[in-house]
Amino acid sequence: LNSAAAVEAGKGFRDRRHLPKYENGTAFAFLALNFIGYLLFKLIPILLALALSFAKWNFVSGISGIKPAGLKNYAALFSDSVFITSVINTIVYAVALVPVSIFLALILGVILNEYVFGKGLLRLAFYLPYISSLVAVSIVWMVLFIPAYGPINTFLMHIGIAHPPRWLNGTSTSLLSIIIVGVWQSLGYNIIIVLAGLQGISHSLYESADMDGAN
Repeated sequence: LNSAAAVEAGKGFRDRRHLPKYENGTAFAFLALNFIGYLLFKLIPILLALALSFAKWNFVSGISGIKPAGLKNYAALFSDSVFITSVINTIVYAVALVPVSIFLALILGVILNEYVFGKGLLRLAFYLPYISSLVAVSIVWMVLFIPAYGPINTFLMHIGIAHPPRWLNGTSTSLLSIIIVGVWQSLGYNIIIVLAGLQGISHSLYESADMDGAN
């Protein structure tokens, strides 16, 4: 009996010893799908685009028409006023979008975590813009931003603003319009992140803070 038990124990030990290998193989198999997709649709196109940036090529002429251009493309790029304007607009967009979105998400996250009835429904409502189709969101906001009879400008005129902004149709307000849409769309994701962090805080810490007189 003792020898049989020892044999069974040895088999169980060997099975447990080999189990991590099978688990690793399964994990690598699942990761391989994502990695292959990343390789084919992101990494390789990025590397090819980087290589073509140093060449002069008309794709109609085929691969044989690729000719080295050195840094001429980059010299022309940085002397292009349209490119410089787009870089400045991108920086302004990022600098305005990230802090505003995080600040609003922090405020709304605290409110949703503590003081609101129907939290689940409100979380869904805030998160829906983030997972909505970009095409559908763009169409909705284009209608909202119509200068003549859009809902936003109609409301502004009703409250006494005779000449509301032209939003997407104005050169001075088009970037602001895009920032507003970006904040609105990214707000739900940031709220979920804030809520996850707040709900991970133990209630004992809140109780200790109350006892110490913290606000």
